[in-house]
Amino acid sequence: LTRPARRPPDFIFMLTHDDRTVGNALALLPEVVASGVRHIGFKDVGVPPEVLRALQQRIKAMGATSYMEVVSTTPEACLRSARVARDIGIDRLLGGTQVPEILALLAGSRTQYLPFPGRPFDHPTKLGGTAAQVEDDCRRFRALGCAGVDLLAYRATEADPIARVKAAR
Repeated sequence: LTRPARRPPDFIFMLTHDDRTVGNALALLPEVVASGVRHIGFKDVGVPPEVLRALQQRIKAMGATSYMEVVSTTPEACLRSARVARDIGIDRLLGGTQVPEILALLAGSRTQYLPFPGRPFDHPTKLGGTAAQVEDDCRRFRALGCAGVDLLAYRATEADPIARVKAAR
């Protein structure tokens, strides 16, 4: 018997710096796609909504999967960003913590939602909370219908990053 070939993990190339979409993201996009990357994202801050829309359109036209990560720090701004993601047709919305509200905003769209487990804070985003809180959040998010989570393990402030990864799994 032979084992089926394992597909390599998906790598998401983020057109960002310091938790903001870079101003030249549209100019960088052809080079990123030419490198073979097929999962490309950006943040909800750093450029105006019309640039986010143009990024989404070009990512899709190039045959890649689009991601937008919410790093806004207020509930109102997070919900506004979720509306933008839905309206421009993002494939996968990452981040945010207003899970029931964002899922309701995305209902009927094709945008999948992957919220932050734990306690995100500050900008650039850091992640507070224990591994047990991450595990509880992951279970709750799955029960609510989320597609997965956006785990900021490397930005952990209260728990070992590897413990967070194990808890999320």
